[in-house]
Amino acid sequence: MYRIDERLSARINILKFLSIIMVVFIHSSPAVTAYNSLSGGSLSKQCLDFLIYILSQSISRTAVPLFFLISSILLYSKEFRWVTNMKKKCRSVLLPYLFWNSFWILFSYCAQTIKIIAAYFPRDSYYVRDYGLLDWLKAYTYLNGNYPYLYTLWFLRDLFLLNILAIVIKKIVDKAPVLLLALLAGLWFSNITIPFLDNQTIVFFTLGYYVVKYQLDVKVIDRINSFLAMILFAGFTVMDYAFSFYLPAIHNLSVIIGILFFIKLSGQLTFYKKCDRIIWLSKYAFIIYVFHEMNLSMLKELSLLVFPQTILVQLLEYLLIPVIIIIGCIFFGVILQKISPKFYSVVTGNRS
Repeated sequence: MYRIDERLSARINILKFLSIIMVVFIHSSPAVTAYNSLSGGSLSKQCLDFLIYILSQSISRTAVPLFFLISSILLYSKEFRWVTNMKKKCRSVLLPYLFWNSFWILFSYCAQTIKIIAAYFPRDSYYVRDYGLLDWLKAYTYLNGNYPYLYTLWFLRDLFLLNILAIVIKKIVDKAPVLLLALLAGLWFSNITIPFLDNQTIVFFTLGYYVVKYQLDVKVIDRINSFLAMILFAGFTVMDYAFSFYLPAIHNLSVIIGILFFIKLSGQLTFYKKCDRIIWLSKYAFIIYVFHEMNLSMLKELSLLVFPQTILVQLLEYLLIPVIIIIGCIFFGVILQKISPKFYSVVTGNRS
């Protein structure tokens, strides 16, 4: 089977932490109403547009594929039985999915009962107290292609579905690896929509099994010249900004280049003197994942009320609010883990 040694395990943890930072930046774009009120033709706004696209829509878009790739490699690197795996995934994926979705529904319901802040907490123009049966189904399922109430939890939902299909995916790859790889490439570069699953989930989860099946070693990526890797990644992110509207495949290619870049970067960071700190921080990636989106929204709304929205203010909001959220989530995770380690373990799916 695929051997995950201590150094590769460290690299995986580094990639998890880098990826969760990128996920936060994906969701950190300025509030639309304030952003649209800025002067659209000014050079400073064009620079802000460029920065936001490069960080949030190009570089950071490698995060989710990386998470699915890592999840797949960790699954397939060991022999497993379907029933045993699903029991494990009910604890590590389904239970946290249900808990955190319910937590934020309850939080919003309570916030919506306070008149002074109620207007800031509707989701999709609905209040929880007005939910009918269809709304509750949408809040927890993929009904009509909807996201869960806490929409970032779509990742856990898709991951659970992929684990249900894990044995089937393995058998198909084993029987027709070349054909399936061609189909995956077509799916990725054509942006075809798949019912019940995001196309990036099935593509990169399946590619994870290819890594295990063919014993693909990260040392191949490590041999790439660092300067060349950096220039290539930077070049594709700029091309993504300039041409992806006309040629969407450039964005998809940029994501693949980004994945290879960050895998290489993870190897270099293992030689960093403070690498252990990054690995320690990665333990709280899940807490950042389930807490960042709502808190980002609240802080952005608060900033709108307090500060006049200029280019400089929105730049600072864009860069600093995610940092504040990440630090706050880690602090909360440390405190919660110390106060109630068993509870923390359950609600994070035994990620400790």
